[in-house]
Amino acid sequence: GRDGEDYWSATIDWTLRDLGFVVEHMSTGEYATMLRKAPERVLSGDIHRVLVRRAQDAFGGLADVMAEPRILCRVSALHFWGYYDSANIAAESEEWSRPYRNRDIVFGAKNFISPYPGSKTLVLPFFPHSLLTQQGVESRPHTHNRGKHGFVLGKLCKYFDGSGHKIVKGLVDAGFELHTVSVGCPTLENISLTVHGPMPPKDFSDFLQQFAFVVGLGDPILSPTPIEGLYAGAAFLNPVGSDGYPLHYESSQHVAIADLGAPYVFNYPHGNVDAAVDAATMAVRLPFSTFVPATQRLESVAAHVCTAMADDTLCACAHANVSVRECQRAVPVPDPPESGD
Repeated sequence: GRDGEDYWSATIDWTLRDLGFVVEHMSTGEYATMLRKAPERVLSGDIHRVLVRRAQDAFGGLADVMAEPRILCRVSALHFWGYYDSANIAAESEEWSRPYRNRDIVFGAKNFISPYPGSKTLVLPFFPHSLLTQQGVESRPHTHNRGKHGFVLGKLCKYFDGSGHKIVKGLVDAGFELHTVSVGCPTLENISLTVHGPMPPKDFSDFLQQFAFVVGLGDPILSPTPIEGLYAGAAFLNPVGSDGYPLHYESSQHVAIADLGAPYVFNYPHGNVDAAVDAATMAVRLPFSTFVPATQRLESVAAHVCTAMADDTLCACAHANVSVRECQRAVPVPDPPESGD
């Protein structure tokens, strides 16, 4: 896919099918037509859940249909940044609930789905796709043979401006061999960096196996690539600190894995070249074969999906004529069962 949202959506699709759910894909137009001409498919539960890419996809031209609580309760909007973008979720909840203020209807946090734990939304994590595309860890290069090789996270040239440029240059000057898939970036022209073009997901998974670490420069936030890197045996150098981050994000490039610690994640102060060099050095000295955080394992993802699909709290409220707004506020989102290590 083109971005983290596509990557995550593919995980949800695969997991639902693997669990025996029938998954039907619709365009925004087809979805609107279905709700207009055949709302009984949702009202009857024939369609158990409607997952839309964005909240506006659920409501576009359908305000009157969404005023039916028994339909609204089955609609969920994917929101990749979840808890770490809680201000925007609150704003979206307010925006899409405004037309129904006098009817006690709200599109709230429990109508949103996010991939990372700690969210007030429902949580559907993703797993590293390499768990399906790789044949096992036996054929991977041993990490102690990877040398001082690292991959720079980010496809856009803007990530290499300012402090990003300083970090990349500092690592190269310290003797690290860095690789990137960012093509044609003017700020990288005078740095000895190996540039690769975009590649298919399977090739990219193989590609990551040659690196001792993946280095973050501050953006993109919450990318799946560091988790793919961990599966491939590459540590993540995670910049922390408020400098350069959007105000509604926590002060770390990947807060979801920041607490894993060595040898998997090395946090370094954002923009600090010496600290980045130290973190890269430690990553080379502390190799590991493969690691998948507990939440991102296949069995954990399946447990989260089962929990989310089984949770009928909002629809139970709707059928019992309980205030939707009160239901959103009072009923906690259930935690999925713990997965084994």
